[in-house]
Amino acid sequence: MQIQPIRAPGAPLPAAGKAPKTTEGKFVQLLAEIEKGEQMLDRTIHGAMKGRDFSAQELIALQAGVYQYTQRLEIFSKLVDRVTSAVRQVLNP
Repeated sequence: MQIQPIRAPGAPLPAAGKAPKTTEGKFVQLLAEIEKGEQMLDRTIHGAMKGRDFSAQELIALQAGVYQYTQRLEIFSKLVDRVTSAVRQVLNP
């Protein structure tokens, strides 16, 4: 099993066709990237539980992938918090 980071640091976000232009498209892309990160972690954990040994290079790639995954989760969390605050303000003037 090869551990692959979600994307290289500084590399442009992967796009299926064209980059999303709408806020909804960017939101969906963020969710897709979070899902990819979760799948990567699941594969790695399952491999480790089966006794797989990882090279130093693979562990560094895993560390970078986890860092990117964590960043995306933080962004998503902040986004949800801001949307929730905006809805509260609209509903409770």
